[in-house]
Amino acid sequence: MKQIRFILLLTILLNSAALFADYGNQNVTNAPDYDTYMGVNYKLYWIKPVQQWQQLFVEPQPGFNVFLGWRFLPYMATEFGYEWTANKPSSVVIPNTASLLGITNTSGTPITITSKVRFKSGFIDFLGFLPFCLGGVINPEIVFSAGVSGMKPCIKMYASPLNSATANFTNQFTTIEGRSKAVFRFGLGLQMLLVENFGARVMWRVEDTSVLRARNSVVTENIATRKLFHDAQSVTAGFFLNFY
Repeated sequence: MKQIRFILLLTILLNSAALFADYGNQNVTNAPDYDTYMGVNYKLYWIKPVQQWQQLFVEPQPGFNVFLGWRFLPYMATEFGYEWTANKPSSVVIPNTASLLGITNTSGTPITITSKVRFKSGFIDFLGFLPFCLGGVINPEIVFSAGVSGMKPCIKMYASPLNSATANFTNQFTTIEGRSKAVFRFGLGLQMLLVENFGARVMWRVEDTSVLRARNSVVTENIATRKLFHDAQSVTAGFFLNFY
């Protein structure tokens, strides 16, 4: 189903670009006159953990991305980039005889689990631009994007106290790590030049983060814990520089 949505959105993007191709040819003097550009964005993820992981991860996740773009047609471009989020810690206390992710604390003492997750990904996006005129000059553009990222949730967990009595419980969490997955992403936004070769862009995206999985000790005992997150939404805001 998600692959179908990706194909549908990509089709819409391509058709939108084709629709305005003739317009671009007829108005070439008004079209943005650049081929390559680069930019940086502040990004805020809303990645909601699935129910059994909500005690261990926090949302939203702030971060940044950098990208290099190539506008190969007046109203189409491709972008390559890298993005990452901050490490935001979350702690939960597991009393004696209580459970977390299906694992019961039988150590006879409360145990504190502190977790951090940072998302890292390289991405490629295909973009279509729909310009509209203000005072006869093409300036603002609606941006459509569809792409894929190679994303990894970098998970680190710490436990205390650490001793022989708590080891059976804590070892099943401190060895958990995330797996890299291909994550489809679709976006809609707005950009405009502020001066001749410097502009601003705001984007909203939906990202298929429900494919992300965990591995190692705890997931071998409870297969339901392998899924980490629901699909995510994100907002980016930043600037780009054109190279003429």
